[in-house]
Amino acid sequence: MTSAFDPNLIFLLYDQTLPGDTLTNDTTGGNNGNDTVTGNDTVTGNQIPQVSDTLGASLAGTAAADIIRGNIGDDSLYGRGGGDTIFGDDGEDLIEGETGNDYINGNQSRDSILGNEGNDTLFGGKGSDTLYGGNGQDFLSGNNDNDLLIAGSDSIGTDDNNNTLYGGAGDDCILGGNRDDLLSGDRGQDILVGGEGQDGFLISVNSGSANSAFVDVIFDYNDNNDFFFLPSDLTYSQLVIETGSVNDINGVLIRTDNVNNPTYLAFLPGFTGNLTSGDFKSLS
Repeated sequence: MTSAFDPNLIFLLYDQTLPGDTLTNDTTGGNNGNDTVTGNDTVTGNQIPQVSDTLGASLAGTAAADIIRGNIGDDSLYGRGGGDTIFGDDGEDLIEGETGNDYINGNQSRDSILGNEGNDTLFGGKGSDTLYGGNGQDFLSGNNDNDLLIAGSDSIGTDDNNNTLYGGAGDDCILGGNRDDLLSGDRGQDILVGGEGQDGFLISVNSGSANSAFVDVIFDYNDNNDFFFLPSDLTYSQLVIETGSVNDINGVLIRTDNVNNPTYLAFLPGFTGNLTSGDFKSLS
């Protein structure tokens, strides 16, 4: 579907898929229904058939539940209303779910993803991504590379819900919100900050390190409020909690009890509290 020979051609979409890369100076009407629009173009609109393509690198959905795909290039993708499904694909993309319970996957390259309102599911994909959940009960996963995950920020909008944050592979920075968050750095040397609320930090042998210098760092652990989650193959009796230092900073190290080949699971810089079995819970 193309209008290379007619710059004034108008399309009306009714639950269809329209590849944006085939458009040339057209006007596209979204009309009623859940539509799919792909390409490096600007597509905006609502239930009224008044959607324009300016051949830029921006796509915007409607008030309905849309499917939006960025394809090749650095795109700006906006879900608008409804529970949208948005894929950044190739390029360094800016993706905003806006209102609704959205599913967003940055896919390739370095993306900035904002869930905003609603209970959103955000995946960074490949590349060093920045994920911001915003308001709502969100799930954030950085997947590969070095990512920044933010559950919510008072400077943008108070996040009063519980969030699940997974760093994935790479060295990630994970920031919780104002409520009860679950944070997991997963593989790589990660920085975790729970923020307000009763937060749970998932630690495991698979995400640990044989070298204490490359262990995950938890900055704001509160032994009166927060706790650690342990997977089914790890118990409190298998842990050693000891004072130590990482990069000349004193704190508390958590490691396995294997004397010859310990696995370091977490470092709490400046922590002076007392960790007991009550600080550890089984994830199963």
